[in-house]
Amino acid sequence: MNGPKKLIRVGMIRCDTHAAWFGVMMARHDPLKFRTPVPFRENLKYTWMAGGVHYFHYSHYSDPTRMTCPFVGGFEIVRVWDEDREAADAFANLFTKPAKVCDSFADVSDDVDLVFIADCNGDGSDHHELAEPGLRKGVATFLDKPQADSREAAERIVQLAASCGAPIFSASILQFDQEVLWFRDRLPETGGVHSGIISGFSTHPASLVHSVSAAHTIFGGGVRRVSCLNVPGGPIVHLDYAGSPGRPKSGVIIRCGEADYRWTTMKASAYGPNGDIHGQILHDFNCQHGSSEIIRKIAQMVETRKVPHEQNDTAEIIAIMDAIRRAEISGHAIEV
Repeated sequence: MNGPKKLIRVGMIRCDTHAAWFGVMMARHDPLKFRTPVPFRENLKYTWMAGGVHYFHYSHYSDPTRMTCPFVGGFEIVRVWDEDREAADAFANLFTKPAKVCDSFADVSDDVDLVFIADCNGDGSDHHELAEPGLRKGVATFLDKPQADSREAAERIVQLAASCGAPIFSASILQFDQEVLWFRDRLPETGGVHSGIISGFSTHPASLVHSVSAAHTIFGGGVRRVSCLNVPGGPIVHLDYAGSPGRPKSGVIIRCGEADYRWTTMKASAYGPNGDIHGQILHDFNCQHGSSEIIRKIAQMVETRKVPHEQNDTAEIIAIMDAIRRAEISGHAIEV
């Protein structure tokens, strides 16, 4: 019988809500700590510091130590850094073996197997800067969504990683969420999709990446151009496949801003000659399965030193988002 695999040593850059979110499924920890706020101070930087992470991970009212989401394990968070030193100190002590708090993000990539850049509410504009020290050391790197704030910036990160022999990965949970995949598997019921709709979040990059990822996962890649109509309540985005075989001939609409902070309001519709289907594609608890799948992909990347094939989908998603940004500004259709 084989012994236990060596733990993957992780350096975490930023200790935001996604750091806690993913960390709780990656490394051993005391679940009761996630129910307890850090010592109170005004303007806590991250929501998990107020004791809210248990909502997603430990919500069995009769057993607060029983996990409600899949625990993947196999990781050890050994180094952390955040602009807010107090947040980093609190995060480091959430785990069974407290992590070392680094003075610089460049130090996080020393003696680790993986650099995890957590940044769930950012636009990815600083990801090249944050990833560069680790990539130059050849360390496998995961970049929280979105990978970058433009197509060109994403390509620069990919080129740097390739030149240093460091595998990278970035993804949205909507590329792996069970309900998104279940909805996609129902598309044959329409007799061939003519058009689709995603009820999405805002056009902020950290939100838009989920809507575009859902559209890409459900209806497929190959978007040729995008248009954006600014209306009250949020822009309406049209993804045009320009007649690509097997893709919606009338394209896909993303209603940005229709879904609010409750993930239960993110829905999809598909229309075809045999009928239409509608469904919720994300809710507060099922999304953790998508997170778990991302963690498994990360572990495989570290072990094989190969970039997950889903990174190609991420590259197209970033290109679509970049085109949407330019279409929203210009008022004209933009080629992807």
